[in-house]
Amino acid sequence: MKPAYLPEPFSRPQAWEQLPGGGAIQDKLQAIADKVCRQFFGYHILQLGQLSCQLELSECPIKHKVKQSAMPDAVEGLISNAESLPFKENSIDAVVSALELDFSRDPHQILREIDRIMIPEGKLMLIGFNPLSIYNLARFAPGSKRGLVRSARFFSCARVCDWLSLLGYEICSTQKVVQGSFLLNRQYLHARGLPTWLQKWLPNLGAVYVIVAKKRVSTLTPMKPKWHAKPKLASVVGLS
Repeated sequence: MKPAYLPEPFSRPQAWEQLPGGGAIQDKLQAIADKVCRQFFGYHILQLGQLSCQLELSECPIKHKVKQSAMPDAVEGLISNAESLPFKENSIDAVVSALELDFSRDPHQILREIDRIMIPEGKLMLIGFNPLSIYNLARFAPGSKRGLVRSARFFSCARVCDWLSLLGYEICSTQKVVQGSFLLNRQYLHARGLPTWLQKWLPNLGAVYVIVAKKRVSTLTPMKPKWHAKPKLASVVGLS
């Protein structure tokens, strides 16, 4: 198993179009985000990362949407490092993060920051590359768009769910999005019905996974015991 922390920085995509098959993946994730974000409630939602900011959350009931990116002039929003977010503790109701862990030096720190700023019972939608997919194998094929994907981390869905469980999160749902092989023509794939066939019979080979989790905070209420210990005193016989 590869270590989660890497000392050296690496480049990250600024748009979905810079990834092989990125447009098709974005369209599928947009449909999923429309359904998932309807379950989000509160006052503030954070779109963490450049790719997350390009997902429209028009179906989300939360009106105040904060877009964050580490790239200057990339989005009209907050420019900051995802490993050190400038928010107070327990101030964000929901977070959407797309591929931030895959292009991060320290994914553990990003999850710790998300946990710090999110309110109890807050919702998290986390998107990452699936290492068990055709996408992971085909990223080593020659092509100008595959340079960024080769440096991606490709953490497994089970591993990320384990990290979230250690932080006290309840995994609400997981699913994998199948796009077939991006080496073939997109119109050819849809004409043959290959994505539908793969989604039905090989769902675990999806290019990306989507995790929906809820932050659980256990509170301990001290209770006063109702019983009282009765002292056991030995009887004393008086002397005459």
